[in-house]
Amino acid sequence: LPLYYRKKKKKKKKKKKKKKKKKKKKKKKKKKKKKKKKKKKKKKKKKKKKLRLRDREIFEKDVKRTNTGFLAIATEVENDREKASEPPKEIKEILKEFQYILPDDLPDELPPYRTHQHEIVEEPGSKPTFRAPYRLSPTEVADMKKQIEYLLAKGLIRPSTSLYSAPILFTPKPDGSLRMCIDYRALNKQTIKNKYQIPRIDDLIDRLRGATVFSKLDLRSGYWQIRMADDSLHKTAFRTRYGSFEYLVMPFGLTNAPASFQAEMNHILRPLLDECMVVYLDDILVYSRDIQQHVEHLPRVFEILRRERFYVKLSKSNFALEKVQFLKHIVSTQGVHVDPKKIEAVRTWKTPENGKELQQFFGFVNYYNMFVPQYAKIAAPLTNLLKKMRPINGSRSTRKPTQVDKKRHLLQWDNAIAYRKRSTKIWVPNYPPLRQLLLEEYHDVLYVRHFGSNKTLTGIAKHYYWPHMVDDVQKFVTSCTTCQRMKSSKQKKAGLLLPLPVPEQPWQVVSLDFITGLPTTTSGHDTILVVIDKFSKMGHFIPTHTTARIEETAQLFVRYIISQHGIPTTLISDQDPKFTSKFWKELMSLLGTKLAMSSAYHPQTDGQTERLNQIVEQLLRAACKDEISKWDLHLPVLEFAYNNATHAATGQTSFFLCYGRHPLTRQQPNIPATVQPAHDFIMTMHKLWDRTHKRLLDIQQQQKRQADCHRTDHTITVGDRVLLNTRNLDINHLPSKLRPRFCGPFLVEAQVTPVTFRLRLPATWKIHNAFHVQLLKPYRDPNAIFSGRQPPPPPPVLVHDEPKDEVESRETHAPLRSPTASLSSHHPF
Repeated sequence: LPLYYRKKKKKKKKKKKKKKKKKKKKKKKKKKKKKKKKKKKKKKKKKKKKLRLRDREIFEKDVKRTNTGFLAIATEVENDREKASEPPKEIKEILKEFQYILPDDLPDELPPYRTHQHEIVEEPGSKPTFRAPYRLSPTEVADMKKQIEYLLAKGLIRPSTSLYSAPILFTPKPDGSLRMCIDYRALNKQTIKNKYQIPRIDDLIDRLRGATVFSKLDLRSGYWQIRMADDSLHKTAFRTRYGSFEYLVMPFGLTNAPASFQAEMNHILRPLLDECMVVYLDDILVYSRDIQQHVEHLPRVFEILRRERFYVKLSKSNFALEKVQFLKHIVSTQGVHVDPKKIEAVRTWKTPENGKELQQFFGFVNYYNMFVPQYAKIAAPLTNLLKKMRPINGSRSTRKPTQVDKKRHLLQWDNAIAYRKRSTKIWVPNYPPLRQLLLEEYHDVLYVRHFGSNKTLTGIAKHYYWPHMVDDVQKFVTSCTTCQRMKSSKQKKAGLLLPLPVPEQPWQVVSLDFITGLPTTTSGHDTILVVIDKFSKMGHFIPTHTTARIEETAQLFVRYIISQHGIPTTLISDQDPKFTSKFWKELMSLLGTKLAMSSAYHPQTDGQTERLNQIVEQLLRAACKDEISKWDLHLPVLEFAYNNATHAATGQTSFFLCYGRHPLTRQQPNIPATVQPAHDFIMTMHKLWDRTHKRLLDIQQQQKRQADCHRTDHTITVGDRVLLNTRNLDINHLPSKLRPRFCGPFLVEAQVTPVTFRLRLPATWKIHNAFHVQLLKPYRDPNAIFSGRQPPPPPPVLVHDEPKDEVESRETHAPLRSPTASLSSHHPF
C-alpha cells in the first residue's frame, strides 16, 4: 500500500486506544458515584434514627419549658422478651437479695468440699501418662502466661512435681479470644469410665410443657466450682515453659468430668428437679406457668445455690422471658423450635460421597426427626445406601470385569525385574501342637528367655501368622509357670481393705506388740511391750526382755492393763510364738477374752500398733540420745506425754476420753475446778464416747475409700491353686535380687476372712498357713490351655533350713523340637 494509507491506519489505531481509555475512566467514575450514593444513603438512615432520638429529647425539653406538647408519641416496642434489657421489678428485687451469688468473677478461694468430688480412677496396671508439650505461637505463649497467673492468683492450680504430664493447646472462643485447654487424651484412655446418666435433652424439653415464663442461669466456670479428690490432684498435672502445675479444681478435658458435675447438680437440686426447673450440666432453666409463680420459684433455686456456694454468671443469664434459647432449641409459649443456626448447617452440608460421610450426616440430622413429619419415608433412599451390599451372582455380566482385573494383575509378572507377591510370612495351619511349638521356641528358648507378650508377639510376627495369634500369645505367656514364679506383679494390691470393728467405749478392744532390737539397759531390758486401746488410743509402754517367758508377759499384762482398766473383750496381736502358745490361749479363754491374730507376714492387720511402735521409737531417739543404756527410765514420761497429746482420729486426748478430765501439768493455768454432779458427768462421758465412736467410724470409712483406690477385689475361692509370695521365705539362701518372687502352687483349703485364706503347706514348713490375699496370686495352669505343656520343677524352698521339693518321677518325653528330653513332674502341695 502507499505510504499515506499506512499513516492513516496508524492514526486509527491510536484513536481506538484513546476511546478504550475513555470508556474505562467513565466506568470507574460511575462505580465511584454508586459507592458514594450508597454511603450517603447509609448516613441518611443513621441520621434519621438519631433525629428521632433528638426529636424526643427536644420534645421533653419543650414540655418542661412551655408546659405544652403532643397528646401521644408512637415508639417501637420489641416483641421478643428475650431482647428486653431489664427484667421486671419483682425479679430485680430477687437479684438484689441474691447478689452474693452473682459476682463479676469467682472468689479468691477454693470451692467447699462437696458430696461429689472428681476422682480419676485408672485401670489396673496403668502407668503415669507423660506427653511432651506442643509448640505454641508467641500470642499463645503470652496468653498462656496470663491465664496461668490468673489461675495461680485464684488458687485454682498449684506448682506440681507429679510424674504425670499433659500438654497445653488453645482453641478460639466465639468472641475471638483463646481458650486454654489441657490435652488429657492419654490419661482418658486408661481412665475407668463413669457411667452416670447424663439427662436426655428431649426429656428435659418435654418437662417444659405448659410453661410461659423462663429464666436461664449459666454457672460461672462451673467445672472450677467442683474440687478434685486429694488422691487425684497429681494426675491433672500439665507442663509449660513456666513450670509444671496441677489443678485443685476440676479442669476441662477429663473424660468423667461431665458425669461428676451432673451428679453434684442433681444432688443439690433434687428437691426442685422437674417441679420448676431442669438442669443440664451448668445450664439451669427455671420455668413457671405465670410471673407470680415464677417469683416464688426463682428464690428457691437461688437459695440452694447460695447454700452450696455456687456462683452464676449474670452476663450469660436471662430472667423472666417468654422466649429463651436452651440447649440449641428455642423454647417459647408457642412450643419448641429448632435453632436457625442448626438448620443453616444442614442446608450447607456437603453432599456425602461415601458411607462414613453419610453416617456422619445421619448422626447430625437424626436428632431433629421429631420436627420433620414422615421422616422415615423421606430418609428411606439414604438409609438403603447404608445397608450391606448383596452378594454378586455368577452371571457372565458379573464375571467379565473380575476376569479382566485378574489378567491385568498377572501382567505384572511379565515386566517386573523382581517381584514379591504380598507378604513373605508363613501361614501356620490350625494344628495346635505346631503352634504350641512355635510359641515355646519364641518364649522358652534361652536367647528369648521368658519375655513378655509384646516382645514374644513381635518375634513370632516377623515370620509367621495365624488367626487370633495375639490372643494365643497372651494366653501362653500369662500361663507360663516360670514367668508366674519369677516375675513380680505390677497390678494393684489384691483385696479391699477390711477394717476391724470400732469399739463403743475405752479398753474393750486392746492390741499389743513387741519392739525388739533395742540395746540392753543396765536393768537388763532390751524389749518394749506396747499395749494400746483401740477406742481412746491410750498406750502403755512396758519394759521387758527378749528371753522373758510367756508367764512373765502374762504377769505384766495383768499388772499394767487388767489391774487398771479391766479385762478386755478382744485382744489383737500378731503371730508371735508367745501369743500362739497354749498357756496364753488358755489364759485368755479363762478371762473371756477373744484372741484376734493377724495373718502370716501381714502386719497391716494391726496397723494401729505398728504405727505406735514408730512413734515410740521416734520419742526414744529424741529423749535418750545421750543415755542409750538408760532408755527404759524415760518410758513413763514418754507414755504420759503421748497420752496427754490430742489424737488426730479422736480429736481428744487419751486421758480425757478415759477419765473425763485432763491431768495436771506445769503448763496448765491455775483455774478453780467446778464440781459436776455424778449423773451429769456420766451423761457427758457417754455423749463424748458416742461422738468419738461416730468420728472413728467416719475416719475408718474415709481410710477405706482411700486405700481401696489402690487395691482391687480378688477372685480367689476355696479349691483354687495359688502362688505364695516368697519375700518372707528363705529360698536357697539366695539374695533378694535373684530369688523367685513366688513359689507353689498350693491348694486353698479354707477362707478364714474375706481377705485371708488357709493354704495346704508341706508338713515340714514351720510357718502359719493363713495368708492375706495380698501375698497370693492365682495360678494359671498351662495344661488347661495348651495340653501337654509341662511346668518346670520348682527350686527347693528352705523354711527354717529344711529343703522341700517333691519329685514324683523322672520320665522321657519327646516333643517335636528334640528327640528326647527329661522332665521332672512337680507335685503341687
